[in-house]
Amino acid sequence: MVIGIQRMTAIALLGTLLLCIVTLVANAASPTSLKNDTLSASMDEIHIITNTQRQGTKSSIGVLAGILQQHKKIKLWALDENNHIQSLLVEHSTTFPEKKGLLDLFSDINKQAHKQKISNHIFILFDERSSIPMISNDDYNKVSPLIENFQKSNINISTIHLGYTEKNAHLGALTTATNGRYQTIENIERLEEKFLDFISSALILNYLPLYDNLVRIDKNTDQVTFLLFSIDKNLPPRFIPPQGKIFSQYNYPDNVSWLQEKNFDIIRIDKPSRGTWQIDTQLNSHNKAIIKSPFLTEINPVPLHFFARSAHTLSIKLTQSGQHITNPKVLDHVAIKVAMKNQDSKIQTWFPMDNGHNGDDEAGDGIYSLQLNQALSPGQHNLSIDIDGYLFQRQINTAINVIREPAEFFHHLSADTSQYLITVVPYAKLLNLETMTVTATVINAVHEHQELRLSRSNAFEWQVTLDNNPETSPYTVEINIAATTYNGKSQSIWLGPVTIGEKQVLPSKKIALKNYSEKINAKKETLIDSEKAAIHNTPNRVISAIQLILINLLFGMLVIATIFICSAHNRKWRHTLRVMLSYD
Repeated sequence: MVIGIQRMTAIALLGTLLLCIVTLVANAASPTSLKNDTLSASMDEIHIITNTQRQGTKSSIGVLAGILQQHKKIKLWALDENNHIQSLLVEHSTTFPEKKGLLDLFSDINKQAHKQKISNHIFILFDERSSIPMISNDDYNKVSPLIENFQKSNINISTIHLGYTEKNAHLGALTTATNGRYQTIENIERLEEKFLDFISSALILNYLPLYDNLVRIDKNTDQVTFLLFSIDKNLPPRFIPPQGKIFSQYNYPDNVSWLQEKNFDIIRIDKPSRGTWQIDTQLNSHNKAIIKSPFLTEINPVPLHFFARSAHTLSIKLTQSGQHITNPKVLDHVAIKVAMKNQDSKIQTWFPMDNGHNGDDEAGDGIYSLQLNQALSPGQHNLSIDIDGYLFQRQINTAINVIREPAEFFHHLSADTSQYLITVVPYAKLLNLETMTVTATVINAVHEHQELRLSRSNAFEWQVTLDNNPETSPYTVEINIAATTYNGKSQSIWLGPVTIGEKQVLPSKKIALKNYSEKINAKKETLIDSEKAAIHNTPNRVISAIQLILINLLFGMLVIATIFICSAHNRKWRHTLRVMLSYD
């Protein structure tokens, strides 16, 4: 019997080994990409700036950018093997570290912006081997007006770093100044997933919801592109359509284009059959199904950076062939869910309705509105909008970076301690500083209100002074900043309130030492009083201790008596039992 089991185990192991060998051979013989011409035919219309020396990075990022070519919102400025910029749009054909770096790059972008040959979204990809020199004071005076031009033209420059170096940390401030994003990616193996999320959140793409790798395709779907991320390439994805045969990368039909990369697959299906599709692959939250359809969901532009104390209305509407849908027969069967997830994975959910209430502007206009300022706290938020209709589903995902405050608020005593100097400094050029006015609401110790206008002391500072008067201090100060963004939107931001000053200002060290000695003497008197109280309470403490000892003794005697009684009772029962057994 044992020998039979051993034989069966050996046969099973041998069969498993042969199966692994066959699978490896099949994967080695299969081509890395199939029918990729349709995916990369218009890739030169999409532009991304890359400055990375990692092998294979540019190709995989280029593939992902290729599927976004229909949106025509990104431009690709690639580098060749010698790290030289290939695109004819960039005049400085050199690597960034060899010259002034960002000054050259921003100058080229600015020239193309004036020629209207550049898109609104520009993405720059660096790795830790690439070094962008810090901008000198002389060059900063040249870069600053370029950044202002980008802001006026609504050009967003975002950067992604593979790895992190302090040498390139200053790029975060520059990208923020252009209303872009700055992100570092440590894990190169999952770069494609992060890159896709980074870009798609700015493009506001329409997706089909993927629930447990199930997707429902409606009759209005002209094309769907699946992005499936997987680590285990021994298990290639399979598609199970509602009608027809199951297919994979080896036997897909003519209306399917399949591109296989190291960490992901891109499958585009033209005129997919209507119904529920099942995808046999690993579950991954980064898996996407990008939809191309005349029936789409649109939202008003969501800013990449958002002030926590400013208001923003999120408006959602359905369109068909670019026309706004207002037909009640369609909208009556529409349910919309808005979910906001922050960095702590806390999820808030709302169900906006077109009824003119709870943030909705007008009932029956086909526009569903929600006030985001009621939900946003500082940090990064992932915004997900799900639209569920009678015969269709749509989904939009984007990200919002919520900034706590657009400026910093300082105050300190003057050198002669006669005044408090209040200074407001914008930490990022997200506002049009030429339209910025700063006022301070001051309430003194006798509850008198005063409105003070802060004057602009230099290019980046607004200041005002308060008298250091013991009769009116301390002060409660609240700062209001009114300005417009570079696209003309009004912003009103509040900072504070902050308490400034004390009832008694200490102008010299002698008074400070005197007050310190008075505090020490007061502390000593407190200790003496506590010792006197302890001596006074000593007899009461002794009586309480004796009572506690007597109670413990009584309790112990009670426990011992209980154990003795139980023991005696058990001996009696044992004796009775022996008598009964001997009688039998």
